[in-house]
Amino acid sequence: MHLILHELVHRTKNILTLVQAMMRQLARQETSMEEFQKAISTRLQGLGKSIEALASEQWVGVPLKRLVEIQLDVFAEAADRVELQGQDFTLRAEAVQNLGLVLHELATNSIKYGALSVPEGRICVSWTQDDPSDPTSLLHLSWQEMGGPPAREPVQTGFGTTIVKRHAAAAFGGQVDIQYRETGLLWSLNAPREAFERGPGETLQELMA
Repeated sequence: MHLILHELVHRTKNILTLVQAMMRQLARQETSMEEFQKAISTRLQGLGKSIEALASEQWVGVPLKRLVEIQLDVFAEAADRVELQGQDFTLRAEAVQNLGLVLHELATNSIKYGALSVPEGRICVSWTQDDPSDPTSLLHLSWQEMGGPPAREPVQTGFGTTIVKRHAAAAFGGQVDIQYRETGLLWSLNAPREAFERGPGETLQELMA
């Protein structure tokens, strides 16, 4: 029981830290209270989906493909226009929360301005690893938009850009590259596979064994 309570406190603190960071960043923008509440609400909805998926798996992690599908399911009209390419693997709990925020932000932006804003637009989410036998080798994850309007770099850096760029790089100890192409947005994250994947000793069952 002590181990379970300790784990619960740890998970709760991580979630609250993410929520506090979101609120601080959004509060810095010049928006009305109504816009602020809406921005918080939609992002908490995305975070809630990730937490719900983790809870259903007893916090042992969530497969990468499932996380993408969960975040895109929030946008019902977009779910069937996303292609997934890569060998599936289980994300650790922190990676589920952090990557879930990034995917939700990319999808929101695409619905408003990108490929998912038009009927013919599509998304390809793909990932490859330099050396699958080496957990420290780089994982290359990308979100590529096609068939939509040309991507344009935002004039001002808002909370969304902070999430998909600085937060993503810091959370996974990697590098983020964003290309605003005529053919659509290309977002990519290069980071060690071990920053994403669940390792031994990360489940309650293993802690109590």
